[in-house]
Amino acid sequence: MKLRRVLAIFWMILLMLTATSYAENTENPIIADTQNGYIRMDVPYVKKVTYYGRSYVRCAYTTHEEQYLPYGIPVVNEVGKDYVLFDTADDMVTYYSAPIDIDNWTMYKFKFVNISGNALTVYDTVKSMFPALCNEVAADNRAFDAAHKNDFNQAEKAVSEKDWETAYKHLKNIYDGGCHDQAIARDLGKACWELGNYDEALEWETRRIEAAPIASAYNQRAWHNYLLGNYEQALDDAQWAVMKDKEDANILDTRGTIYYALGQYDKAMADFNKSLEINDESAHTYYYRSLCNQALGRNSEADSDYGKAEKYDPNIIDDIGKFQHTRLNHANAKQQRHKAKLNKYKDDLKKLNDAIYVTNNSSQFPAKTVWENDGVIISVVGNIKQNETDDFYKEVIPQEVRTKYEGGVYKQQYEQLGSEVNVAAAVPGTGNGPQLASDGAIATAPTTLPTNSSEEIYDLNNTVLKYYSEGQRYILSYEDPMKTYNYLKANYGPTTVDFVDRPHGKYLFKQDYGYIWGDFSFDYDYDTHEYLIYDGAGLKQAVRFDDANNAVVVRDFVNSQESGVYEYSQPLAAYVLYPQNYTIKPHILTLVRNTIFNGDSDIGAQYEVEDGHGVIYEVALYPEKEVEARPNLPAMWYKMTNENDPSEWTAFTYDKATNVFAMYGNDGATILNYAKRWFTDANHIENHLTDTPLNGAMDGVYERTSSGEYYSGYSTIFNYITDGLFNFMHYVKKF
Repeated sequence: MKLRRVLAIFWMILLMLTATSYAENTENPIIADTQNGYIRMDVPYVKKVTYYGRSYVRCAYTTHEEQYLPYGIPVVNEVGKDYVLFDTADDMVTYYSAPIDIDNWTMYKFKFVNISGNALTVYDTVKSMFPALCNEVAADNRAFDAAHKNDFNQAEKAVSEKDWETAYKHLKNIYDGGCHDQAIARDLGKACWELGNYDEALEWETRRIEAAPIASAYNQRAWHNYLLGNYEQALDDAQWAVMKDKEDANILDTRGTIYYALGQYDKAMADFNKSLEINDESAHTYYYRSLCNQALGRNSEADSDYGKAEKYDPNIIDDIGKFQHTRLNHANAKQQRHKAKLNKYKDDLKKLNDAIYVTNNSSQFPAKTVWENDGVIISVVGNIKQNETDDFYKEVIPQEVRTKYEGGVYKQQYEQLGSEVNVAAAVPGTGNGPQLASDGAIATAPTTLPTNSSEEIYDLNNTVLKYYSEGQRYILSYEDPMKTYNYLKANYGPTTVDFVDRPHGKYLFKQDYGYIWGDFSFDYDYDTHEYLIYDGAGLKQAVRFDDANNAVVVRDFVNSQESGVYEYSQPLAAYVLYPQNYTIKPHILTLVRNTIFNGDSDIGAQYEVEDGHGVIYEVALYPEKEVEARPNLPAMWYKMTNENDPSEWTAFTYDKATNVFAMYGNDGATILNYAKRWFTDANHIENHLTDTPLNGAMDGVYERTSSGEYYSGYSTIFNYITDGLFNFMHYVKKF
């Protein structure tokens, strides 16, 4: 009986405890039942927080499971506590497992996802209990996104990739746009520091403190002042940081290090000792406590601390020595970036100077020339202003030009002169057909081409593009002329072309079925670590990969405009030389990314070409003997071919420097370079015959008729040729 009575009392106590756990309260109400228990929400934890200018609703909740002891006695256990941030503008959530200091988040630390599971239940409850708060957060974020979303996304990506120049540009756009969140100022300071702009970094850190005088902000400025030798300012900031957070091991370590630099060893020891009580695995703190012990004559303790420092960081050195090395690297990198920028814009700045002279002396030049040069100024200045830092923009663009550009003077003059010379001022959909810009490219995108084309079909993997002309479909391809040569030879017998024995490299690429990419071959210079690239005409380029700057350096022996530093473009996923917009071909990039070539021992090595298609190339020896020397044809050309009749074709090469097309065709079995031609404007083509013209062709200026043909006297140019040239100028050349 006694046992039963005891068990009954115990059971009643458990029931009372269980009932208590289910009791509602205003701080932690039960908001939903689950299959095995329920969810409680921590109402006092609900709060609006700000992260890089965007707002979020902070929440915490616990899940509980109910189990049963013998005799049906229920017991409720807390399974765990979850922390979330809700974006009520986009209905998104991010999860974290413990309370965090949102003030010290990095941009890319947390990713927001769709709300589901228990979080969805909590979200519905929050919207029900705190509608005003949720609406306020949603309104904040919609306003922020409308003003800053593109800059925020670009900055977030740049920070994650440690591309500090790009990060600075977009973060400053956000800051100048009115968002002075402390995290924006913090990362602006970080970007400046990593770029070697130390004074500007301290300025941004001061702005951060003004926005949020938190411990971590003071600690950051204290540390940077210490590295720069500003010990008194550093100590003042460190004192503020410790005052605001006495239990942060890193902050105590900072102040202790500054005390050591000032020779106040006892105070330094006190900070180091307390810091190690909080975090006993800090190599930095052990290292500097070792230096303090050594300064105080405690050699045994110094040796012990130094051993612990090496345990946690075998490469630890003193901060000042490390910073001097970093500072030198920053200075070198800064110099290289500046040099690369000047080289990148070298040709553009020359064009700009010429254009400024023309516009400043406009009375001496035709209106069309002034109009074209206004366009150059608008293009060059706008490109640099949009894509480079303010310092570089102000350095290379004269103040008077900046003032006129920003005040819209050049744009207004450009539009007025455009009307005078009867040329559409680069406004899509205006003008009579496409207009040619000063560099020969079509400046505006016509709604319909001035041809009988009715459709453009793009297939950039296998051909350049396909287009219709007079009811027939043509292929514009970029290919080795040997394909055409071999086709004519097979179908018409020996071809009448000049043969030359051209230099080639020792090695080439081939695929498993023996196909060799064009007439490409290569050697390797072990002194300069450059790949020597040969095309069908001989030695073309010396190319090397600059791993430190993620760039490709090219010396072109044929066309100097292709020489320079090719920088990686994320949007194009290619290495690009600006402003010419030349790119490194995938098979050459594949080769140079293999930074050291091992000669014959690399024969048979296989590489996947970096073009996204998974094509495998194998290194092979260039054939020692050829049946015949290569015909005297270009290494590559553009070819327009009737899709249904391969015998109807015309090919051309294009010189970007002069905007001249060299035209090729066949007269029976003979391949001829029959003419050189160029557009003088959209409606006129100037044609000059070579020593080997085709029948019916003639010198002179061909004018476009209403039917789309280009006509001179009794001679016309086939529509499919001019249609192909227009398609090339419009869709291909601009890339």
